Parts: sequence; structure tokens; C-alpha cells
Amino acid sequence: MIRIAHLGAASALAFSVAAAAQEPVDLDMVNRIRDEGFNNSHVMEHFQHLTDVIGPRLTASPGMKAANDWTLAQFQGWGLQNGQLEGFEWGRGWTFSDVSVRMVEPRGHFLQALPLAWHPGTDGVVRGEVAHVVLNSQADIDAFDGDLQGKIVLISDGGGGDEPSDQEYQRWTDEELAERAQFNVPTGDGRGRGNFLSSDDRDAFLAEQGAVAVVRRSFRYGTLVAGTGHGYAVGEAPPLPGVMMSQVDYDRLVRLIGLGDPVVVEMRTDVAFYDDDLNAYNTIAEIPGRGRNPEIVMAGAHLDSWYGADGAVDNAAGSAVVMEAARILATLGVEPTRTIRFGLWSGE
Repeated sequence: MIRIAHLGAASALAFSVAAAAQEPVDLDMVNRIRDEGFNNSHVMEHFQHLTDVIGPRLTASPGMKAANDWTLAQFQGWGLQNGQLEGFEWGRGWTFSDVSVRMVEPRGHFLQALPLAWHPGTDGVVRGEVAHVVLNSQADIDAFDGDLQGKIVLISDGGGGDEPSDQEYQRWTDEELAERAQFNVPTGDGRGRGNFLSSDDRDAFLAEQGAVAVVRRSFRYGTLVAGTGHGYAVGEAPPLPGVMMSQVDYDRLVRLIGLGDPVVVEMRTDVAFYDDDLNAYNTIAEIPGRGRNPEIVMAGAHLDSWYGADGAVDNAAGSAVVMEAARILATLGVEPTRTIRFGLWSGE
């Protein structure tokens, strides 16, 4: 699939640039592109280096910087010109090196979880009784009457005990996509708050109440967890460490709390913030077109990835295709009328 995709990318660049102005198509060059792609492909080498060697590439993290440096070196090594790392304002980098979450009462059990991105670490092991407190609005906070001192707080709704009947992944029809494109923005209540409680307000309230950590429920079934977080801008880090937990383990904790006996969890998250450079970077290089002011054809993919996996489909696959298209065209020494500019983006 990747090989076919990169051939399509390279051929489309060569073909569409000419077709756009109704110029003659160089069929010999098209065939040379196909030959190079089918018989001398490097696309899987690009793909493996991004996934196996570099791995997770969260925006502004050391992994993403390694990916920027390596892709720029590849572009320059193939002879592309005007290569650069194009910086833009972002915020703090963040990584995690270890995580452990265990239920210790009413029995010992390992819990599947990932740290919430850009949340602080636990600074060692924290241990606390688990409370289930769902705060969706300011009214929920105003009505809260409980003790969260020293508690580890489950902040998502819990599911039932049945397995889901829907497929985990499915392709939407045009009608389903159109339906999801509609969103009714809630109106405010005069205080700019509306019916939603921001994550910042919720986290601040939980910290004020003495909670020591938060736990969110994975939005996918099984052992899949994502660790979706917020607060990458300087000064916006959440006050509490947190994890996203698999649905199976999260729902078990909710059910045990419902029995009325104490449920105790131990948690440790080791994370690091990077503040020495608050920019993120795009990798840019090009094959210049002829003439003083040529038009530009863009080819790009986002290079960054989430940190819970190696970033294969998100988006080493697309980045490898763009890199291979660049390699093929550079190797064949194309001299396009228009500049072909390649961009591997950070921050999506």
C-alpha cells in the first residue's frame, strides 16, 4: 500500500503540474518514476527509521526534533535545495519515561494506563483511595459535597459491564460525515461559561479540594489508551498528575466503588518537560522550478505523532510517502517548470 501510494504521489506531481496548464506530459519521465519506485523503492526504509528507530514524535519533544533533523538530512542528501527547519511558536515539550498504576485494595491488580500528556509527574509513588467525581458544569462544582483530600479521582463517566456491539473502527458514509460536520455552538450564560466546564477549571477545583491525581477513561474499548492531555503552553500545565486508563480497568474501579468498600490505587508517572526551545519545527525542502518566479506545487504530511505508540499511521506512513516522492524525483534529476516544495509538518 505504501509503495503504491508513493508512486502515486511522485507520478501525480509530475503529471498534474503539466496537466494543470495543459502542457505535454513527459511519458518517458512518468515511466522512469514508476521504474524507480517499483524496482528501487526506499519507502519502507524511511518508514522503519521513523517508527522503529525514532519512535514517538510528540510535537516539540526530543523524538520530534530527531525526526526533524533526520528528514532534513535525507532531503539534503538527495540534493533537494533550500532545506530548513521552519520554526513556529508552540510551547513546552513533554515526554514520559515510565508509568505504573496498580489497584492494591480490595486486591492487587495491574491497571492499563498512560500518563496524560503535558501533565506533571507524580514525583514518586502516590497512593490514595479512589473517588468517582464527574464534573461537567459549574453547577456540578457548586453542588459538590464531598471529601477529596488525598484521593485519586476518576473524572469520566463509567460504562457498563457489557462489551460494545459496534465495530471499533468503521468507515463513515458521505451522509454520516455530513451529519458530523454540523455542530451547534452552545450559548453562554452571561459569564462566558456556558454549559461546559473547562478542563482548567475542573483541575483547579480538584487540586483545591486536595486530590492527588486524576484518571480519565479511554475513549476506545479494550486495552487501547491515548493519554490525551492539554496545557502545552508555558504557564498552563495542569496542577495534578493524571493518566488515561483502559475502559475495562476504569469500569472495574467504578463498579467496585459502587459496592461501598474502599478502593485504593498506587500510581507513578515519570515525565519530563522541555522549555529550552519553545518553538516547534517543520522540515522544508524543494526542487526549484525554472524561471525567476515559478509557481509552487506543495507535497506534505504531518511528521509528528502521539506518544503512546511508534506513530506508524499517525503519520509515518504519509511522511514516508512524501519522502519517497522527493527521493524519486531528485534521483531522476527532474527539472520541473514549477517548484516542488516538500513539507513535513509538526503540530499537525
